[in-house]
Amino acid sequence: MALKIHKNLVICPSRGRPDTFAQFLTSFRVNSRCSDLMVILDVSDPLIQKYDLKAIQHEMCINNRYDNTTDIINWAFNLFNHYEFYSVTNDDFVYQTPGWDEILCQKRKISYGNDLLAGSDMPTTSVIDGDIVRALGWLQLPGTRFLCGDSAWKAIGHALDALKYHKDVLIEHRHWSSGHRDPDDTSMRTNNAEVVLDDNKAFKTWLHERKDSDIKKIKEALKW
Repeated sequence: MALKIHKNLVICPSRGRPDTFAQFLTSFRVNSRCSDLMVILDVSDPLIQKYDLKAIQHEMCINNRYDNTTDIINWAFNLFNHYEFYSVTNDDFVYQTPGWDEILCQKRKISYGNDLLAGSDMPTTSVIDGDIVRALGWLQLPGTRFLCGDSAWKAIGHALDALKYHKDVLIEHRHWSSGHRDPDDTSMRTNNAEVVLDDNKAFKTWLHERKDSDIKKIKEALKW
């Protein structure tokens, strides 16, 4: 599977949401300018046949040995670790700003747009300099399962003075909590109380025990 047509790799895991994913894909196709898309589906998904596989430009099916999105995302990054920029997206995102990626692809930055939910408070829509990701060796915070990846990038961005918010770049997050849709099986699996507790604990452990060494890795690799 050879990607590397454009400079930014967008990674999108999806399971159990063919209709939501279809909206995401249309918006991505219409409004992206410099991004390749890697869609990761689950072969054990009972709804996988409802995905329009012919419409997906790049897709990779994996088996259910990956029971969390962190492992999926880091697997994808390690498979394609040569991109200039990286972005993790959700299948319930809707890209609204034409050329969003040309705006957010900025060297030595962790840039993010307005998700119309968290806004400037959380970089849920980050585009990250690939050199930063390679210095760390991961795109999603190890130790977490589904959540807190954006919290980690926020902490890293602040430590490096590299976090940049673009209010006018609209990438809407149609999360169930915003009222756009009902919670589904995937929502309950990835956002239940146990996951929230465990992933927040893993994030806080990283924050207090490993964040400083990770920042040092980045600064040394990039001669910051």
